[in-house]
Parts: sequence; structure tokens; C-alpha cells
Amino acid sequence: MIRSASPLSLARQQYPDPFLDIASTKLPKTQKKLFELLWLFATTHPQISPIVKKLAKYPITKIIVNADNPKLTAIENKWKSTIENDLNFYEAAEAMGLDFFGLGNCFIVVHRPFIRMYTCNRCKERNTAGTVKYNISGKSVVGICPKCKQKTTFTPTDEKIRNPKGIRIVRIPPQDMYIKQVETTGEHFYYREVPSSLKRAVSKTRPDREIIDNTPWDYVRAALEGKKIRFREGKILHLKEPSVSGKSSEWGTPIIMAGLKDAYLNQIYKKADESVANERSVPARFVYPQPTSDNPLGTISLAKFSNFMGQSLRRWRHDKNAVMVSPFPVGVAEVGGDAQRLNTANLRQLTIREIIGSTGVPEGFLADGMTWSGGSVQLRMLENMIMGYKRALDRMLWFVVSEVEKITEWPHVDVHMKPFRMADDIQMLQILLQLAQLKHVSFEEILERIDLDWEEEHKKVLRETEKVMDINLKESLLEVKSMLQAVDYQVEVQGRESSVTELIQEKNKSEEATTSHLKRIQSFDEYKDSIEERDAEAGQEEAQEQQQAANVKQTLDAARAEKYKAEAARTESRIAPIVQNLTDRLMRMSEGERNNRLQALVESAPVIAEQVQEQLELRMSGSGQQAEEGEEQVEGGGDHTEEPAETQGGSSEDPSEVLNRLRTESKSPADMANSIIMLPGNIRQAVFAQLRQEDPQLAITVMRELVGSRKKGRGGGGSISPPQPEQRPPRSNQ
Repeated sequence: MIRSASPLSLARQQYPDPFLDIASTKLPKTQKKLFELLWLFATTHPQISPIVKKLAKYPITKIIVNADNPKLTAIENKWKSTIENDLNFYEAAEAMGLDFFGLGNCFIVVHRPFIRMYTCNRCKERNTAGTVKYNISGKSVVGICPKCKQKTTFTPTDEKIRNPKGIRIVRIPPQDMYIKQVETTGEHFYYREVPSSLKRAVSKTRPDREIIDNTPWDYVRAALEGKKIRFREGKILHLKEPSVSGKSSEWGTPIIMAGLKDAYLNQIYKKADESVANERSVPARFVYPQPTSDNPLGTISLAKFSNFMGQSLRRWRHDKNAVMVSPFPVGVAEVGGDAQRLNTANLRQLTIREIIGSTGVPEGFLADGMTWSGGSVQLRMLENMIMGYKRALDRMLWFVVSEVEKITEWPHVDVHMKPFRMADDIQMLQILLQLAQLKHVSFEEILERIDLDWEEEHKKVLRETEKVMDINLKESLLEVKSMLQAVDYQVEVQGRESSVTELIQEKNKSEEATTSHLKRIQSFDEYKDSIEERDAEAGQEEAQEQQQAANVKQTLDAARAEKYKAEAARTESRIAPIVQNLTDRLMRMSEGERNNRLQALVESAPVIAEQVQEQLELRMSGSGQQAEEGEEQVEGGGDHTEEPAETQGGSSEDPSEVLNRLRTESKSPADMANSIIMLPGNIRQAVFAQLRQEDPQLAITVMRELVGSRKKGRGGGGSISPPQPEQRPPRSNQ
């Protein structure tokens, strides 16, 4: 009885295997079948597929190309264009990531462009692919030679070319690969099965020449001979996730491998929900005679009851508002309709969390709910986890660049991907910004973290600063111009108001005098006798009024001139810094650029242009005089001899005498302007100042002629710049 199978036996029965479940029995037994199952989950599973795609895209950063010589900028641009455009590296890197995370293994080869040549074994004529129509006979290429017109066999050869446009990054499906591992040394040998499309292309009665002519002949020969393709060392790149040593350690273990059994369980729950939705969502209704105190089954037949209910239902389906009168009570019963109570949503939610956790990523990574403040530790763990993938990306980049360098024989360059950092690490950026302000970290490092080029941004800032300075300068000039116009208008208005006031006062006085005089006249005779006396008095009064008007005008002109001088002095004090700044900038320019800037300044602000021109002439005359004194000292051997006053000053003539002579000799303001231009520098300024004091209107006209001659001189190249007065001449009342 000790080992009896009775339920009352005291012997301990063997527990079932805890690791033996239905999912374990469904796992693939071969590596190829495993890849097929992994491909299915990596492309169709609602949780695993988004995780694989996000992990494949997230760590890809910008490619940085640096040549050994900083002057080889063209080589850097050529390499970068080839990697990004011709090889389409970013898309290839993303595709590699899908294999890396979804299948755990990725195989990369670089296709070298070639031209297929078919050599006739009779006449040895070489023909390019597309010019020969051939068939496959056994393992030979048979066709008619275009030159000798004989049926013959051809010897195919591939001629390598160095065109970077034909280079391709090719992924090999892991299920087509076979790895032979030497466990004692860790060496691997890689073999590939011939693609099925190539097998079909060479096995047809009429071969697919387009596929054959664009496939390396080594692949075609392997398809003809029914053998695997063996890769030489360094011609294939195997990227894989680390795996546990032991069985199939030559293959990588994908991160989704741990979630396959839970994914199988989740599929069972979904199938259960599908069955419940199909069977229990819509209830089935039954109609029966309602039992009462009198059993209805004893008074009516069930056939009559069924016919009545069928007719009523058909009538109701035809008319929803129909009213059916039943001669007996009716009851209704429902079966089903409780799908909500039987669903497995809670169980599936728990299983989904286990699937996400098995991949090693936070739940917020899939649902886009992760933030730096709420999950910094989880994000840091995620960053460390994908560092292995980042190293795989760098290995892929170096492998591709090395193969392209062998094919094209271009100069060697240093190529790497920008370091991967969390994009939302705002706290780290703030810390770096504070360190940069303290001169502990460069701003270039901060700009690189947000994918900005420091050199390019610095050039943009300089261009913006220059534009802003030009705008501020124009605004300042417009402001000064408006101030001067306002001052001129104010002076003119005040002068007119004072003149009108004085005339009104004189008129009132005359009217009062006339009124009082008329009152003193008693009769017409007295008035007649006093006509002559009144006429004489009126003549005297008119003369006095004219004299007074002349005195008032002279006083008004003097007051207006004094007021204008005061306003001009205040205005010059305001614009003096602007004039000084413009003069300094013009002195640093070339002569052509200085003339262009002066022309623009004359058109926009003539007053400031006059003062700037005056400052330029003073500085230029001072530098020229110093240069002449230096030359005289050198010529004299160091002995200093004083010169007459006429030589040092340029002329000892009186400016008023020179001005009178110019007035006599000149026929027009233009002639006077030309004569003033021919005068020496110091006497020219003195003569123009004297002209401005004696005849301001003529001085303005001469100034306009000087400005006009300067404009013509700039256009033709060779005119003398007109002299500029020390102060602006007062404007005429007109």
C-alpha cells in the first residue's frame, strides 16, 4: 500500500515539471525556424514591433567627417555626400537596427560595382552584358556570338569599376546564413545559401538575364553548382547581441526572445476574447407562453402559438410601430450577451507589462510617457542598454568607409557618429550653460549637443550684428535730420509771430492817433485848414513807420540769427559724437568706398555730411602737413630754418579782399565755386566763412554748386572735393 495509486496513499507523488508549458513545446527547434518566428513577432506584434522600431531609430546621430589635413574641405564634403546620399547610410543604419533588435543578428556586405563581360571562346571577342542573348546549359553560358555569328560558349568575367554611385550597402537575411565556429579559437567562417530568386533565374529554360547580369558571377556559379557562398575574411560584417555561451553561442540572442512565451500566452487570451465576442456579445432571445394560474398549454396548441409569434415578429420587422394583440400571456428569455463579464482585459494588461519588461525598456518608452524629471534613472538605464547598439553602428560605419576607400582609392578620412545623448536632458544643458558663462566649458560644446554648428552660427550672428548697426545708424541720422527741421520751423514761426505782433501794435497806435485827431476837428473849415498840416504829419509818420519797420526787421533778423546760432550750437553738440564716429569709420575706408559713403550721406543728411567732410579735410591736411615737415627736415639734414609766414600759412591775403576779387571776376555762382576750389586749403575756408557772413543766400548757392561738381567728379573720377565751412550758414526767411 505504500506505493499504491490510491488517493489515500501516504507516499509523496512526483510534482509536474514547472518549466513545461504549452509555449515551451511550441518554441522552434532550429535556428532558421526561430528567425522566422522572430520576424513574425518583430513585424506584427502590437508591443514588440514598436519597441524594436523605436530602439532602431532613437540612437542614430549625425555623421562627422574629418580629414587628416584641415585644408581638404572638398574631400570631407565629397565623403559626406557619398555616405549620406549615394550610400544612404542613415536608412541602412535604421534597417540594421531592425535586424539587430528584432533578430539579434545583422549581416552587412558592401557591393562593389562591376561590368559583366562575356568572352567568346571561338573568336575571343569581349561583349558587354545586354549585347549577348544566351541560355544556361548545365553550368555553361551558351549563345550566338555577335561577331563570328557562331553558336558557342562564353566565359563570364566581372570587371571592377571605381564609380561610387554603384556602391551599395547590402543586408543578408540571417535565416540565409550559416556560421561555422571553431570553439577552441573563437574563429568563425560565414556561408550563405543562394537566394531563391537567383536559383529560379538560372533554372529557367529562358533565364532571367537581368538578374544574372547584375549579380556577381561568384553567386551565379554557386547557384549553378548548388553550393553555398563562402565569404572571405573581412568581406562581411556580423553584428549581434551578446548571447550566453554554450549552445548556438555563435548567434546573437535578440532582446525579444524572453518575451516569446508571454506573447504566446497573450495570443491565447486574445483568442479567448475573440471567441467570447463572437458567441456572447449578442444575446439569443426565446419567446414562450407565460404560465399563469391556468396552464396555457392546456388550452392552446404549441403550433398555433408558434405561428402567431412568427407572424407577429415578421409584422414588427416590417413596421417598428406595429401593435400586436396576443390572446395569451407571452414570456421572453435571453441567453448570452455577457461578453463584458467574460473578457480577459485585466489578464492581457498584466501579460503586456511582462512582455515590455522582458525587453528591458521602460513602459513609458513605448507609450511616450517618459520625461527626464519623472524617469531619469530609467532613461539612464535605457541609455546604457543601447550603448551596445551605438557601438555596432560605429563598427558598421567604419566597415563601410573602409570598403569604399578600397574601391575608390580616395584619401583616408576619420569618420564617426556624433556621441549619443538623451535629447531631453534639460538639466544637463542648464548646467553646461552655467559652466560656459564661467569660462569652464566652451559654447561650441553646448551647440553641438543641440545639433548646431558653432562656426555657422557665429557667422550668422556677425551678419545680424552688422545689419543692426546699419539700421541704428540710419535711425540716428533720421532722428537728427528731423530735429534740425523742427528747429528751423520753430525759428521761422517765432520770427513771423513777433513780426505780426509788432505790426498789429503799430496799426493800433495809428488808429488811436487818427481818432483823437478827428475829435479835435470842430468843423469842416477847420478840417480843410488842417489838411495840409495833416498830410505833412502823415508823411512824417509814414517815414517814421518805415524807419521803425526797418529797425524792427533788423532787430528781428539779429534776434533770429542769434537764436539760430544757439540752436545750431546745441544741435552740433548733439550730433558731434555721430560726426566723430562717422569720420573715424570713413578714415579707415579706401578712397572709393569713402566717396560712395559720403555721397549717400549727402543725400540723406546734408548737414552732417558737411561736418564730416570738414573733419576729413582737417585730418587729411594735418597728416599731409606733418608729412611735408618731415620731408623738409630730412632734406635739410636736420637743420631747422623758419619759413616766411606766407609759406607756412599758404597765403597772407585778406579773406574779404579775396572775396571781393572773386565777386568781381565771377559771372555766376558756378564760376565762384570753381574759383574757390582752386584756392589753397586754409584761405579757401576763410573766404567761404566770410562769404557766409556777408551773403548767406549766395553761400548756400555756391555750396550747392560745390556738391554738384563733387557728384560729377565721382562719376568721372578726378574732381576736387569742395571746401566745407566751419558752421552752417543761416537760412533766408524766404
